[in-house]
This record gives sequence, C-alpha cells and structure tokens, in this order.
Amino acid sequence: MPTFPSDKGILPPREALKGPQREKRLVLLVTYACQFDCRYCCVRRSLLGRRDMSLPHLLKAGDFLLSSSYPNLQLHFFGAEPLLLPFEKYRQFLPYIRKRAAEEGKNLRMMVTSNAAVVRSHWVDLFEKYGVALEISLDGAPESHNKNRPTVSGRDSYAGIAENLPRLFAAGIPMQVSMVISPQTAAHVVENFNHILDIGFRKLFMMVANCVTWPAESLRQLREGLKPLLDIYPRVMWQKGVRLLNLTDWVWPMRMNTELAVDSSGDIYSACVGYLARDPHLKGRCSLAHIDSVMGSYDYYEKLRLKNAQAMGIVFGESSALHTLASSAIAGQIMTEFVGKLRERVLAECKNASWRKESFSESRPLPLLHSLENRTRVTEPPAHDHKELHREALEQIRIFVAGKPSADQVIDFLNRFVGRAKYSARVFEVALHSLFQALEDRGALEGNLKPLARVRGEKKRQGNMGDVEVVQSSGTGILEAWDARYGRTYLRDELEEISDKLKNHPQIRSVGFVVDLDSLQRTSLKTEVLIRKKQIEDDYKVSISMLSFQDWAGKQLCRAGSGPDTLAGGWLIAFAESLCLLRPQRAPLEDAEASWPSELRDFAGSWMKPKAE
Repeated sequence: MPTFPSDKGILPPREALKGPQREKRLVLLVTYACQFDCRYCCVRRSLLGRRDMSLPHLLKAGDFLLSSSYPNLQLHFFGAEPLLLPFEKYRQFLPYIRKRAAEEGKNLRMMVTSNAAVVRSHWVDLFEKYGVALEISLDGAPESHNKNRPTVSGRDSYAGIAENLPRLFAAGIPMQVSMVISPQTAAHVVENFNHILDIGFRKLFMMVANCVTWPAESLRQLREGLKPLLDIYPRVMWQKGVRLLNLTDWVWPMRMNTELAVDSSGDIYSACVGYLARDPHLKGRCSLAHIDSVMGSYDYYEKLRLKNAQAMGIVFGESSALHTLASSAIAGQIMTEFVGKLRERVLAECKNASWRKESFSESRPLPLLHSLENRTRVTEPPAHDHKELHREALEQIRIFVAGKPSADQVIDFLNRFVGRAKYSARVFEVALHSLFQALEDRGALEGNLKPLARVRGEKKRQGNMGDVEVVQSSGTGILEAWDARYGRTYLRDELEEISDKLKNHPQIRSVGFVVDLDSLQRTSLKTEVLIRKKQIEDDYKVSISMLSFQDWAGKQLCRAGSGPDTLAGGWLIAFAESLCLLRPQRAPLEDAEASWPSELRDFAGSWMKPKAE
C-alpha cells in the first residue's frame, strides 16, 4: 500500500487537538451523479458516470452499521449528489433503518450532504418525518458560490439553491453549512461568512479546497481573509447563537475522511478512497469487503480502515499530484493556525465577565467554552474521564432495569432523583421528554416527538406550547403538548400564556401542565383557576390537564400496548442516556450539567442497596 510522502513541515507530527470520538459513522456513497461541476471537486464523476446504489445494498449497509457495539451511530449520505438517488429508495430505506435502530437500542443520527438544488416538498416531508439532518454545500455570497460551484452546463447555481431554502427553514430541519474556500474566493472569506449568517444559518464548517493548486497570492489572501473573524466570531457566537464547527471538529491541516464507506457498487472502503482514488486498480486493492459478503461486524472492519497519512498517500500518490498536495497542505495549515487562535480568543472573551454582561442580559451556561477548554488542554491528563463516568451511570441504571422494577418504582425513583439533582427544573423537563422518547420508540404516538429544547428557556423564546410536543407526521401542527412546571404552586399565569398560544394552534387536541408531586400537594387549585381553565377549554375546544408527576406518568405509561412496567424500564434508560448526552438528536442538552451522570450513578447505587431494617 502506498505511503504518504515524508515532506516534513507540510504535516504536523501528530493529529492536533483531536477530540474524543462520540459516534461511529458510516458514509454511504449512494450515487456518482451530480448536476454541478465544482472547480475543486475530486470525485471523478465524468469517468464513473451514473452509478446508483441498489436498494438491497442500501438495506444491507444500514444493517452493517447497526452491527456495531457502539450505542451512538451516524449514517451519512454522500456522493457526488446523494439526492439524485431515486426518492423511492429513501422512502423505503428510512423507515426500515429507524425501526431497526430502535430494535437494536441504537441512537442513530442521519445526515445528507447535498447541494440542495433538488430539495422539494416531498424531500422536506421525508427528512422531517424520519429525523434526517442536512449539511448544505454553500460557499457564500452568489458571486463566490457560482465561481466555485457552477452547473455542468456552466450556469450559475446559487439561485436554484436559494429558492429551496425557505421551505427547509420553515420545516425546522436541522441544518449546517459546509463552506469551501478556494483560491478564487480566498479574498472574500468575511463576506461569504456573513452572507451565510444573513440568510439564516447558524452552524457552519469552513473548509479549504484540497484538490487544487494554491498560488502564493491566494495563500496570502486566505491568511489575511481569516484574520477579521477573530473579532467577528466571538460576538456572533453569543448574539446570534452561531457555531463554527471547526472549533471542535478540526484536525490536521489536511484531513482525509477515513471512516468506513459503502460505495454505490457495494464495496466497503475507507471513505476517501471510495470517492477520491483515481486509479481503479488501486481502488480495487483497497476494498475491505463487499456488503454482500461481510465476514464480521462493523467494528471488525473499522479496525482495518486506513490512517490519515496512508489515505493521503493513495489519493495524492501520483507524482503529478505532489505540488497540489504541498500547496493544499499549506492552505490547511493556515486554517489550522487560525482555528487555534480563534479557540484561544473565544476562551479569553468568554471568561471576561464584563464582556459577557455587555453582550448578554442573563447568565448562561457555557457548554462550548467547556468543550474548548477540554480540547485546548489535550496535553494535560484529564481531571476525570467523562466517558467512563457515563458508562458507570448507565451501568447502574441498566442493573436497576434488569431487576424489572414496577412502573410505580420507576416513577418514585425519578421523582426523588429530580428533587436531589442539581438544576432540578431542567432535569424534570428531561424526565418528561424521555418518557415520550420511550413511547415513540414503541410506536405508541400518533405523530412525531419534537426534540427537547436545547437550553432551558428556549421553548419560550421560540413560542413552543410545552417542553414535550407531539406534532403531526406531516409536521404541520401540534397534536399534544405538556409543560413541566417544577416547584410551581399557582398556574393562572401559565393558563393565560397557553390561551395566547392556542390562537396559533387550532389543530391541537390536548395541553397540560405537569407539576412535581410535592408542589401539587401544596397547591390548592383555586376556583378562579378552574373557572379560567374551563373558559379556555370551551373557547378553543381543547382539553387542559393539570397533573402531578405521579399521575401524569401513570397515565402515559398506559399508552403502550406492552404494559406500563415494560415501558417504565425503557423510560429510565432513555432518561439516563439523555442526561449522559447520548441522544443528541432528541435531547440536545447544550446546558447539560457535568454533575448529572455522577449524581445519577450514586443515587442509583444507593437506591439498590439493601435497606437497614
């Protein structure tokens, strides 16, 4: 196997600031068809022609990923343009893989990297229904984007993409942008960055073009073009909630995606070789297996994948490509240096209390700050192994569930744990939402469960009806909503808030408030509250409930055909995995408290100890 040329100075001696791997990813190279002719694209579309993955291979690839022992998995649809694979194949595959993931107890995240040119309403509905996120290739303002990414016929492509964005934003599909900086656009980095924010995106990854030669002047423009972002980004991070994914995901000046991939033909490769290798004979020798004849699990083949340097040696192994390699690596080094400086700037700015007060009216947790601090200190031994802590917490919960506790025991356990946990109100919200996660896993909901609000208070700013919302499968309206009201003893204000929101949700059938048990015991629902509740119910033809946690949980647990006791165990597992950040799509807890897993582990351990007589 070819090795990477030993050009010292082009690559660092080790992977820089590499963070922990949170999930195992399988890339599906579903088609080599594309309508664009991107100037920096390495995929040999013209040589390979139209070659689509068959449905049987697609189904087997999904099963292959689920054979992993890891709980957190990602399926990444890639190509050339993955949405040129016929819609019918996605329509059959997505419900299959969602059901299989639930059966295997896997937390599956799915993403499509697309140019978004063919996204129509039927694609939006499908992605919304099955929880598929989008990574959109968008290089900035129209002039830069069209310069980088013209159509095959040489026409501008930006307008067609912009036409599709409103329906994507309206549907609320999770999206991020992949913005590629090329030698032709290096002088316009800030303009393109700002344009992506102006049209509504809040997550983006900035890449430098790899498969092109970077002239010296373009390298200078890149270096100078990135500098203003050192001042711009910390501000927009707080004021607009922008997340530059480079800060936590960037490794190496040149990164080859070496995660496993299944090619459209069914061959399994390290991903980069699958779509970048130019020599078909060399590519054939790098195949690890064919999806029809795998002899082991995903984990087995994952150990056989290429290292970053080996992959670069294959992709750039031809002598004619060495100059491209050298200049692209220099561009990557400039980006890596910029990311390091920005990381330091963000840490310094976030720790400046006066700056934070000036930019934000309320104190907020700093999850990104904690993440950056952890990655900045990689040369120091970590104070505590969070992955190990999460494993211990989940192990205690699984031991408890294995003892087949009754529904009442699980309710009592959660009620008491919420009362002892740090930031009980937020943990209470997670407890309610995780019960509906368990219900959805068992197909006991009429619609789809919306993800939990990322941070406490976000639902109010976004006008949500509650912490738990079940929406129609089409995504057009809310069917059911429950709001957690921990420690509240008077619900009149909440009723007025609900009344105002119901004007915009005529299709809703039921709403309710869930109060922790002790609070409801202290609450005498006054006559005025009950009268107002009846007025709102009559005005909007809706049912409004005010329940204790115990009564609410008992009612919901009876919705599953398998019985409340069986569902209660799944609820407890969903709750623990949510607190341990293992369900980022359904419970994206950006304000998670680091002490929750240890609190849960210790509480579960003490709960199961024999009680002294």
